[in-house]
Parts: sequence; structure tokens; C-alpha cells
Amino acid sequence: MHSLLLYRLTLASFLEETRFITIKTCCGWVHSLTEYYAKQGPTVFIALDLNRGLKVVWNSMDMTSTKFEEIMSKHNMHEKDEFKSIKSLNIFYQAGTSKSSHPVFYFIARRYKIGETNGDLLIYHVILTLKPFCHKAFELVVDFTHTSTENRFRTEFLQKWFVVLPEVAYEKIQAAYIYNCNSWVREYTKYHDRILAPLKGCRKLIFLDTPQRLNDYIETDQQRLPGATLSLDEDLKVFNNALKLSHKDTKVAIKVGPTAIQVTSAEKTKVIGHSVLLNDVYYASEIEEVCLVDDNQFTLTIANESGPLSFIHNDCDSIVQAIIHIRTRWELSQPDSVTVHTKIRPKDVPGTLLNMALLNLGSSDPNLRTTAYNLLCALTGTFDLKIEGQLLETAGLCIPSNNTIFIKQISEKLAQNASHLTLEFLEECIQGFRSSTIELKHLCLEYMTPWLPNLTRYSKTMAPSFKTSFKQEWLEIPEYASWLRECQTNKYSAMCLLCNSAFSLSNMEKQALTSHQKSKKHEKAIAARKGSRDLRDEYPKKVVQDVSSCQNVPPKQDANLLTYLRPETVSEAEILWCLYSVMEHSSFRSAGRAVDLMKRMFTDSEIVKKMSLQRTKIAYTCVHGIAPYFVLQLQKMLADCSHLVVGFDESLNKIAQKQQMDLSIRFWNKDVNKVQT
Repeated sequence: MHSLLLYRLTLASFLEETRFITIKTCCGWVHSLTEYYAKQGPTVFIALDLNRGLKVVWNSMDMTSTKFEEIMSKHNMHEKDEFKSIKSLNIFYQAGTSKSSHPVFYFIARRYKIGETNGDLLIYHVILTLKPFCHKAFELVVDFTHTSTENRFRTEFLQKWFVVLPEVAYEKIQAAYIYNCNSWVREYTKYHDRILAPLKGCRKLIFLDTPQRLNDYIETDQQRLPGATLSLDEDLKVFNNALKLSHKDTKVAIKVGPTAIQVTSAEKTKVIGHSVLLNDVYYASEIEEVCLVDDNQFTLTIANESGPLSFIHNDCDSIVQAIIHIRTRWELSQPDSVTVHTKIRPKDVPGTLLNMALLNLGSSDPNLRTTAYNLLCALTGTFDLKIEGQLLETAGLCIPSNNTIFIKQISEKLAQNASHLTLEFLEECIQGFRSSTIELKHLCLEYMTPWLPNLTRYSKTMAPSFKTSFKQEWLEIPEYASWLRECQTNKYSAMCLLCNSAFSLSNMEKQALTSHQKSKKHEKAIAARKGSRDLRDEYPKKVVQDVSSCQNVPPKQDANLLTYLRPETVSEAEILWCLYSVMEHSSFRSAGRAVDLMKRMFTDSEIVKKMSLQRTKIAYTCVHGIAPYFVLQLQKMLADCSHLVVGFDESLNKIAQKQQMDLSIRFWNKDVNKVQT
């Protein structure tokens, strides 16, 4: 069922249209409005909300693109300043052509701001932009880079697009390229699954993971994506094989560029029925904090995110340093007029005020020096800073300008007696250092120095006692028992039998085992183990009893090596049967069942009795025994051949519906004196 199409008209423009001068009562003007729109046609009815004012609502069953355009045109909306402002935002524009010579339109989702952009005027702008081209084929590029909840369409507005856009636009669009789809877009499409149901699995939707894929459809010189989008893929440091921790751990690649971080999923997920690699973009200006938890884990705090993002990687230190670097670059690039202020927490107050007092004690202004001295006295009294009677608070006190030694002594005492202020004090010193004069910068370095040794107590060392050592009880957990073993050379590591390698436990406890179990290398090893069987399993195992057993009776005849070998006649029979099965295009399963049938048919045959062939062994014999032999023989024949004739045919395989190239090679075989193919 279609939704209602809403369009707001100001009372002033309506009065101008109907030439009303005064409205005496609420009922009177609502009645007049109803009469007016009754003359315009049955598509409009009036709803009155006393709290919100007048609201004009169209019945969506009757509203069409043409009627919508007529109403907008009648009120000259294209001449309004608000419409011109939306047009200048370049949310939707046409530029260039595709490789199919179709005009290409661009929709930049992040430029639409909910609450700031008039949605109805945006629809009108889209209709006017499409109008000159909508009767011929065209293509669309949708850029979802850095799209978030502030760029969303409300549910009722999302429904409008399906009602008001011309039907011919849906018919003529050849392809819609979706670029940089992110996690928020996935959740948004899930929430509006019912509305977007017609787009599920649509072949015209093409999701692009990289700018290079767009080159397959649009020439580089014809592409008009925003520069901010394209610059994200320049000068990247890529850290693969990372793990993003959440309710469902996700394998990702972390890309650190000059201005932003990109977290790209390594595994595809479903979006509107399509398999897509998600790419979340976080600009340097949004990074609030990056923290190294340990050697293998770090957290990233992003503005407007519900909580910090946690990642696991083998080279976390390099990632953290790269993120800090781009954040610092962004801060330094900001003009002086735009100062980035950090939030002051209650515990920051003593350190902040202490730096203000010490720094201003070195000022050339005597009144400022006196005020700074009084602030220092009040600070030591309020926060109980142990200064050992070096300050005297009295009226008419004069603070000399050459007081650097006095300031250093005060700082040294406080560094010893109030070391808990170290981090906050030094952080404020660094902030004030940037905006200080050259004289005050020297003073700042002087009184900062005594505090630097205190930093050692805040440094985090990864001592062996903080690392996880291997626990024997892990071997009893069924999930790990089949592949986990203790590493004999390092107690802080574990051994994986499937991968045949050791991995570090760090300080992750059992999470390290889960992390390794989800790694690609481990999953490939499991797949290889399931797809193969040991050839020895096909032969019956002899039960060897203990030497001391009284049942250990010596064999009646002398045992030699031949006693424990299978006769060559049995092996020859098995090989011949495998060859016959391949030449007759029999399945391995049916060939194995035929051997069981032979044993019942030829009960007097010693060879058949000893044949042991089933599906897995036949496949193993053909692939790893017979095939390599024939390949080697063919190579020897071709090595002696001076000329080859190669014919090829490239055609459509009607069964597989795929293009394939068939090769036919003919040569002279000297051994049999004839041409072989």
C-alpha cells in the first residue's frame, strides 16, 4: 500500500494564491481552503493540526509525478532561495557518460542532512534534473561514503520516492552503482525491508568495493565522484587480517589514510539480497581517543558512536601510531581561530589551575604575577597540596619578574608531594606551550622537567606475569581437544596440530584459542582434513597383542617380508578396475559397489577376495597414482616430438552456460608410428 505524499505550504503563499485578506475564525478559513482545493481536483484534502499549523496532504493513490510537478511549478518553487540552496549542495547532479554512452547521474548521500534539507524540494530538484534525459537510457551512481543516521530518509519520505518519481525513470535506468556501502546502510535497509522489497536481488543494482571497479563501467575521465571520496584511497597503510570484536566478531582490513580510517569487512554480507563488502569510514576529526590495550588489541573511540570499537591485530602498535599521526596532523591543520578544546573532567581541575598559576607567575605584567601567586596559594589550600610553608598569603605582596628559580622550586616540591597530578598537569603544560611566547616556553620547559620522572609509574609494561600461560584443562574442552596441544618451547604459546604451527596466547586467555580457531589458515586446514583420508585407513589393521600374552602363538610357517605384502596380482586388478571406471565414465561410488558385487559373484577368486576398493580409495588412486603417471608419459612423448598442431574452439557451453575454450592437440608418436590426439 502506498504512503501519503506530504507537502507543506506556508499560509502566506496560500493567501497570495487565493487572494484572502483576513481570516476571522479558524473554521472559516479551513472551509475556504477546502472549497478552493475542491475546484482544483479530488487529489487534495486538508488536515488541521492546532499545534503545528496547516498541513496539506495528498492521497498517494491519485498523486503522480506530473501532478506533483504542476503543484511545485504553480508556486514557483524553482525560484525560491531554498530550492537554489539545495541545488548548490550537489546532492544530485548529472555529469559525464558511461562506456555504453548513457548519461550518468550522481547521488551523494552524505550531503543530505535530515532536518536541514527540505525533502520535497530535493525530490523536485531530482525530477527537474532527470527530465531532459528520462526518455532515454541512463545510469546512476550512489555514493554512500561516510553516510550515517543524520543522512537518513524518514520512513514516510522514503516511500515518497516510489510514488512521485516518474514511472519512465524506473524503466529507463540501466544500472545503479552503489559505492562504499557501510554498516549503517545495511541496518537501514534491514529496518525498511518491506519498502525496499522490490529492489531485492535486482540485477540493475551493482555494488562496487573499490574505485577501480567503477572503471569497468565508466571511463576515468568521465567519472565525477567527489574529491573527498576519491582521496580516501590515496596513500593508504593497509593492515589485513584484523578482527573487529563485537557480538559477532568480524574479520576486517584496517586502512589508515592521510585524513581518515577505513574499516573494510573481509567477508561479504547480504544487503538487499546482494553480497557486499562493507566499508566504514571515520574521519580524523571524529577520532576522540585511541588506546593500546596490549600487544594484540586496541580500542578506538569515535564521536557519535555508541561505544568504543575494539580490534585485534598482530601489529597493533603500528596501527595506533598511524591513527595518532593523522589525528595530530588534523589538529595542527586547523586555523588558530578554530581551537580544539578537550572536555575538562573534575580530576583535570587541579592540574589545569596549577599550570595556569606557574605559567603566569613568569608574566611581565606585575598584576598578573600577583594574581597568579594568589591562585597558587588558594590552590594549595583547597586541594591540600603539600608545599611545606613556602607560600605566604598577605596584602601588598610584590612578586619580582626574575622569579624563575622560585617557580622551579615550587614545581619540584609539588612533583614529589603531589605526583598524582602528573598526567593532568603535563597535558595542560603541552596545551599551553603552543600558545605561549618564547620566554614563557622556556619557563614552561623549566618547571615541567621535575614532573617527567613521574611518568614511569604510569607506563604499562607487559611482564611475563601478565601474559597467559597454557592451561592443561583446555585440552579437555571438546571444541579444542582435537587440534590443541601445549607448546614445549614457550609456555605463553599454544600448538595447533592442524596448522602445524604455534600461536601466541598474549593476555587473551581462552579468547586466543577462539581467535585462532576463526582464522583463515585454521579453517582451510579443517577443510583439507575433511576432504582427504589416509590411504592406510582402507586396509584392515592387525591387532597386536602384548608379548606376555599366553595367546601369542607363533605362526605355523616361517614369516618373511612377503607374508605382510599384498600380492601384485591384487594391485594390478585394482589398478585395471580404476582405469576401466574412468574410461567408462563411471562414478567412484558405483565403481566401489561393483567390487562388492564381484566378491559375491566370484567367491572362488582369491584376487577378488583381497580387492579393497571403495569410493575414496578409487578417487585417491586415480588422482594421485594413475593420473601423474599418464601425465609423465605424455610429457615424454611431447618432448620427442618436433611439431605440434594446436586447434581451438571458443564457444558457449550450453550445459554450463559459460564461455569456454576447447583445445585439440595432435602430434606424431614415433613409438606407434601414427598421429595421436
